[in-house]
Amino acid sequence: MRIGGHSSLEYLARRQFPDYRALTAEDTPPFSRPNADLPSAERSAEFQAWWERHAALPEEELERLVAAERRKEEEEQLAASAVAEKGRFYNRPDAAADFAYWAKMTYWTLDEATALSFGKSPEVVTYKRVEPYARSSINGTRKAPFADEYLQRKELVNRAFAWRKLSDPVAPANFLRWAQRSELSLPEDLVKAIEASGQALVDWQDLHEKTQQENTALTQALDDARSVIESTKRLLKDLTAERDVLIEKLNETSATSKTVQEAASAIARWPWGAYETKHLRSLEAAAMKWWVNVSPADNTTAPTNAQVSKWLQEHHKTSERLADSIATILRADELPAGPRT
Repeated sequence: MRIGGHSSLEYLARRQFPDYRALTAEDTPPFSRPNADLPSAERSAEFQAWWERHAALPEEELERLVAAERRKEEEEQLAASAVAEKGRFYNRPDAAADFAYWAKMTYWTLDEATALSFGKSPEVVTYKRVEPYARSSINGTRKAPFADEYLQRKELVNRAFAWRKLSDPVAPANFLRWAQRSELSLPEDLVKAIEASGQALVDWQDLHEKTQQENTALTQALDDARSVIESTKRLLKDLTAERDVLIEKLNETSATSKTVQEAASAIARWPWGAYETKHLRSLEAAAMKWWVNVSPADNTTAPTNAQVSKWLQEHHKTSERLADSIATILRADELPAGPRT
């Protein structure tokens, strides 16, 4: 097995002895190096004993030692990477944003907004400075997590701009609303600073969509009401025609006086004569209940459509839709529209 161009034994030796090259005279012949660079006899003996001991190990044991050393090396690299990440410019105290100052800005550029969304000062943290640290890892662990996350968010911002979800420059509140809608984490103090500046974080797009849905529902309800009115008009037309046919037949009948009287009585019944249906009875009952005693000179004696509709639903088990239609039909033509409607 070879690791980075070296055998397993060489790899272990280089890890165990930082001065491996000097011990093996790998750089230059001994006579060409200063005496100060030469390892001591004790050090050389120690290295030689280590080498012979490990060279005699079974291959399986040697590979086990290599695997353990590789894990240790990776842990050291990750620890060193974490220290390096902590000390990079974007994690230093001077990289922190002054939220109170930036909240007073009328607008931000998208680069400024991206930095501020991480709580970083746009004057310190820029794409040009952050990009070189991104996209590097140790066995899948990112060496510069902030840089990678910054570039990912910058890509989201760029695509939102291309799709006209964001403008450049952008109003601070608009950017924060977009970030919240996109489920991006934001510094709580930044959100508070923007709200304190008087910029309401209202999701206007969501509000607009809800308003459109409500308008659509109202339009549908209006169309349904118009359909009911048209159906009622057709019903009245048919009823009137049936009444006229009945009257004509009664006029043509040469019946006995009793039959004539009965026919006259039937015709006199308000307003359809002998013809009846369940809904006509409901209409007649509502008229007798609410309208026969209404004074044309006093509009306040007239019931509202809501009163009539509710009464029909409660006492005649009429559907709300039909009850509303009957209430509209019965309403006096001369009454003006207003709060008594």
